[in-house]
Amino acid sequence: MIIKKHLSYIVLLALTALAFGKYSGGTGEPNDPYLIATPNDLNDIGNHIEDYNKFFIMVADINLIGYNETNFNIIGNRSEPFTGVFDGKGHTISNFNFIHSDSFTGIFGYIDDPNAEIKNLGLVDPNVSWVHYVGSLAGELNQGTITDCYVQGGRVLGGGSVGGLVGSNRYGTISNCYSTSDVSGGSELGGLAGSNSSMISNCYSTGNVLGDHWHIGGLVGDNLFGSIFKCYSLGSVSGESRVGGLVGENSGSIDRCYSKAEVSGSNIQIGGLVGLHRSGGTISNSYSTGSTFGGEEVGGFVGNDAHCMISNCYSTGRVSGTVFVGGFAGSSGYSPDFHEKCFWDSDVNPDVNGIGDSNDPNVIGLPTAQMQMRSTSADAGWDMVNIWDIGENQTYPFLRTCLPSDIDKNGITNFLDMAILAENWLKEQ
Repeated sequence: MIIKKHLSYIVLLALTALAFGKYSGGTGEPNDPYLIATPNDLNDIGNHIEDYNKFFIMVADINLIGYNETNFNIIGNRSEPFTGVFDGKGHTISNFNFIHSDSFTGIFGYIDDPNAEIKNLGLVDPNVSWVHYVGSLAGELNQGTITDCYVQGGRVLGGGSVGGLVGSNRYGTISNCYSTSDVSGGSELGGLAGSNSSMISNCYSTGNVLGDHWHIGGLVGDNLFGSIFKCYSLGSVSGESRVGGLVGENSGSIDRCYSKAEVSGSNIQIGGLVGLHRSGGTISNSYSTGSTFGGEEVGGFVGNDAHCMISNCYSTGRVSGTVFVGGFAGSSGYSPDFHEKCFWDSDVNPDVNGIGDSNDPNVIGLPTAQMQMRSTSADAGWDMVNIWDIGENQTYPFLRTCLPSDIDKNGITNFLDMAILAENWLKEQ
């Protein structure tokens, strides 16, 4: 009976496709979207520019083995962008392999309309390489939204504006997305997005990011006046200058974010969360715990934060460098009025000051035991009800934006969470 139903469904799709001449059915309207069921269906979208403003849904997982830069049609470009709606319906596109020497690549090359939307889609093991604006899902999101999408595994390589999910997010919105892909290349590299000038929220990246030059971040390479909210990064990050565990360079806002990335840079402005935090930028309610190594201006939280606001933040990772090395910031440009209620672990870094080039009474070094006391953060005025929490005498403060499976609420899911889950289950038996 099940086989009969399955065969009937395939026959129905085939007959519908014959009737309409392309894809596996539908008319492309909101109440009757085009059905994407096969690799050929997906590839065909790029051949039909007249459909770039239509509605699509996936009805099956798609494996692009056998397709590459010689026979796959990227969907949308700068002159003819994708402006429609593509709903993956929880399906995946695997083995997207595209190596070329031009700009704007991904399954979608260029997305540009306030109502354009890509959602509910997973990419598995992509292998993408281009020059600029490179992402597994999209080269550039100029306008529109990407939500509930992910990249699992694979690698992305490019010269500039390169991200695991999106090369550049200019005026769009990215939410509830993640990437585990490794990213490498020249400048403006991020585990999720190479550059961001708009909004990224509730996203994370766990892949390794390796750059040759500047603006290298675990999540975003260059946050250019954009907003990053409730995001985190875990993979290792390395580059030359302006290298950060979460963001390489920030002139926008970062709130309720953290990085556990190991960060290294061969030159200047290397930070556990942000490499260069420059004029106009703000960081609040965030922290970094990974080790940070570099040359000049190396900080556990930021490499350089001249004249930029940082409030309710802390760092605990080990730092090492040659000139201007601080447990919290490498260099601050002698601007103490821009720090509020910030801490760093003086037990982890006993041989450095909080800031490498100056002193600031608002950046306080504390021993581990004191940093793990609720009263320390509460007395400083941190919101320990809505934003922060702590395991008294066991953990540093952590954000209340944890994964559902993060049982011990330390910001990551690991074997300890599984052990706690098992212990709780045994108690209930």
